[in-house]
Amino acid sequence: MRLSLHPSLAKNNYIFILCIYVYVLIYVTTSYNVVCLMAKRAKTSVPGPKMINAVSEMLRKLEDISADPSIVGSCPELPGIVLDKVEATVLDRNGPEYARVTREYERLRTEYFQALVAHPVGRGLALVAVGPEGVEMMECGRPPSSIAEVRIVPGKATRGRHESYNCHHIVPKSVRSVSNTLSVNHPANFVVAKTTRKGRDQSENPHHFWHSLFLHPQTHNAPDQPIPIYVVRPLFPFYPPITQGYKSVEELRKKLASVGAPPRCPKSGRKGYWNFQRLRTTALMLSQKSFTR
Repeated sequence: MRLSLHPSLAKNNYIFILCIYVYVLIYVTTSYNVVCLMAKRAKTSVPGPKMINAVSEMLRKLEDISADPSIVGSCPELPGIVLDKVEATVLDRNGPEYARVTREYERLRTEYFQALVAHPVGRGLALVAVGPEGVEMMECGRPPSSIAEVRIVPGKATRGRHESYNCHHIVPKSVRSVSNTLSVNHPANFVVAKTTRKGRDQSENPHHFWHSLFLHPQTHNAPDQPIPIYVVRPLFPFYPPITQGYKSVEELRKKLASVGAPPRCPKSGRKGYWNFQRLRTTALMLSQKSFTR
């Protein structure tokens, strides 16, 4: 038995599907244009030499964590991170010291984004992690974000899924470290991590697991004296350090070249070139773990 639609009904269905595709095209194009306009907006300020030097120091410290790229494989389920132990006192979130630290962070975050992508090494890592559009947003002092996909569900509004990143503290600003001489608001204590804020699915929100499930239980009802606190410290200024899987080293090199990053990252300090081997190893491990499922 062969069914056929009435010509008028078939025409209406065709128009309905066409309207959906046009709407999606307008949504994606508009979002992209907004990002471009934000990136092209005249910058009111540029990062100062103090912040540029602080970013350089941060990159040197990341290299100093380990010269051996195999460290990224110490924990196959979470490649590219290590545990760091600090002695710290938990601050009162309603106290003046916590308020001062928070104000200072909000004041310098914009400059940090700009300085990170102004540094040749930071820019190369940013291009791989958040793409050219994300770099443009950081040049404007904003956290990088992009539209990953658009979902069309019959009977519901068409929505785009955003890949959002934000700048987070590694040693949280809610504690006062007594074993670390650097300020909690020094770039060496920052990581631009993927952050999912809406919905119950937080599987792609590493910050949620690092802080809510690992750090907060250590600081809950903590005593007034310093205590040992273990924090998650990524080996990269971005986490995850890549946005897609790579089947081979050559494929990763081609990706680096396609986004404008040199296959061998520029010099980052006294130790010479940034540890590209570490990035390559982490990228391949994340590819096998997350992107091949």
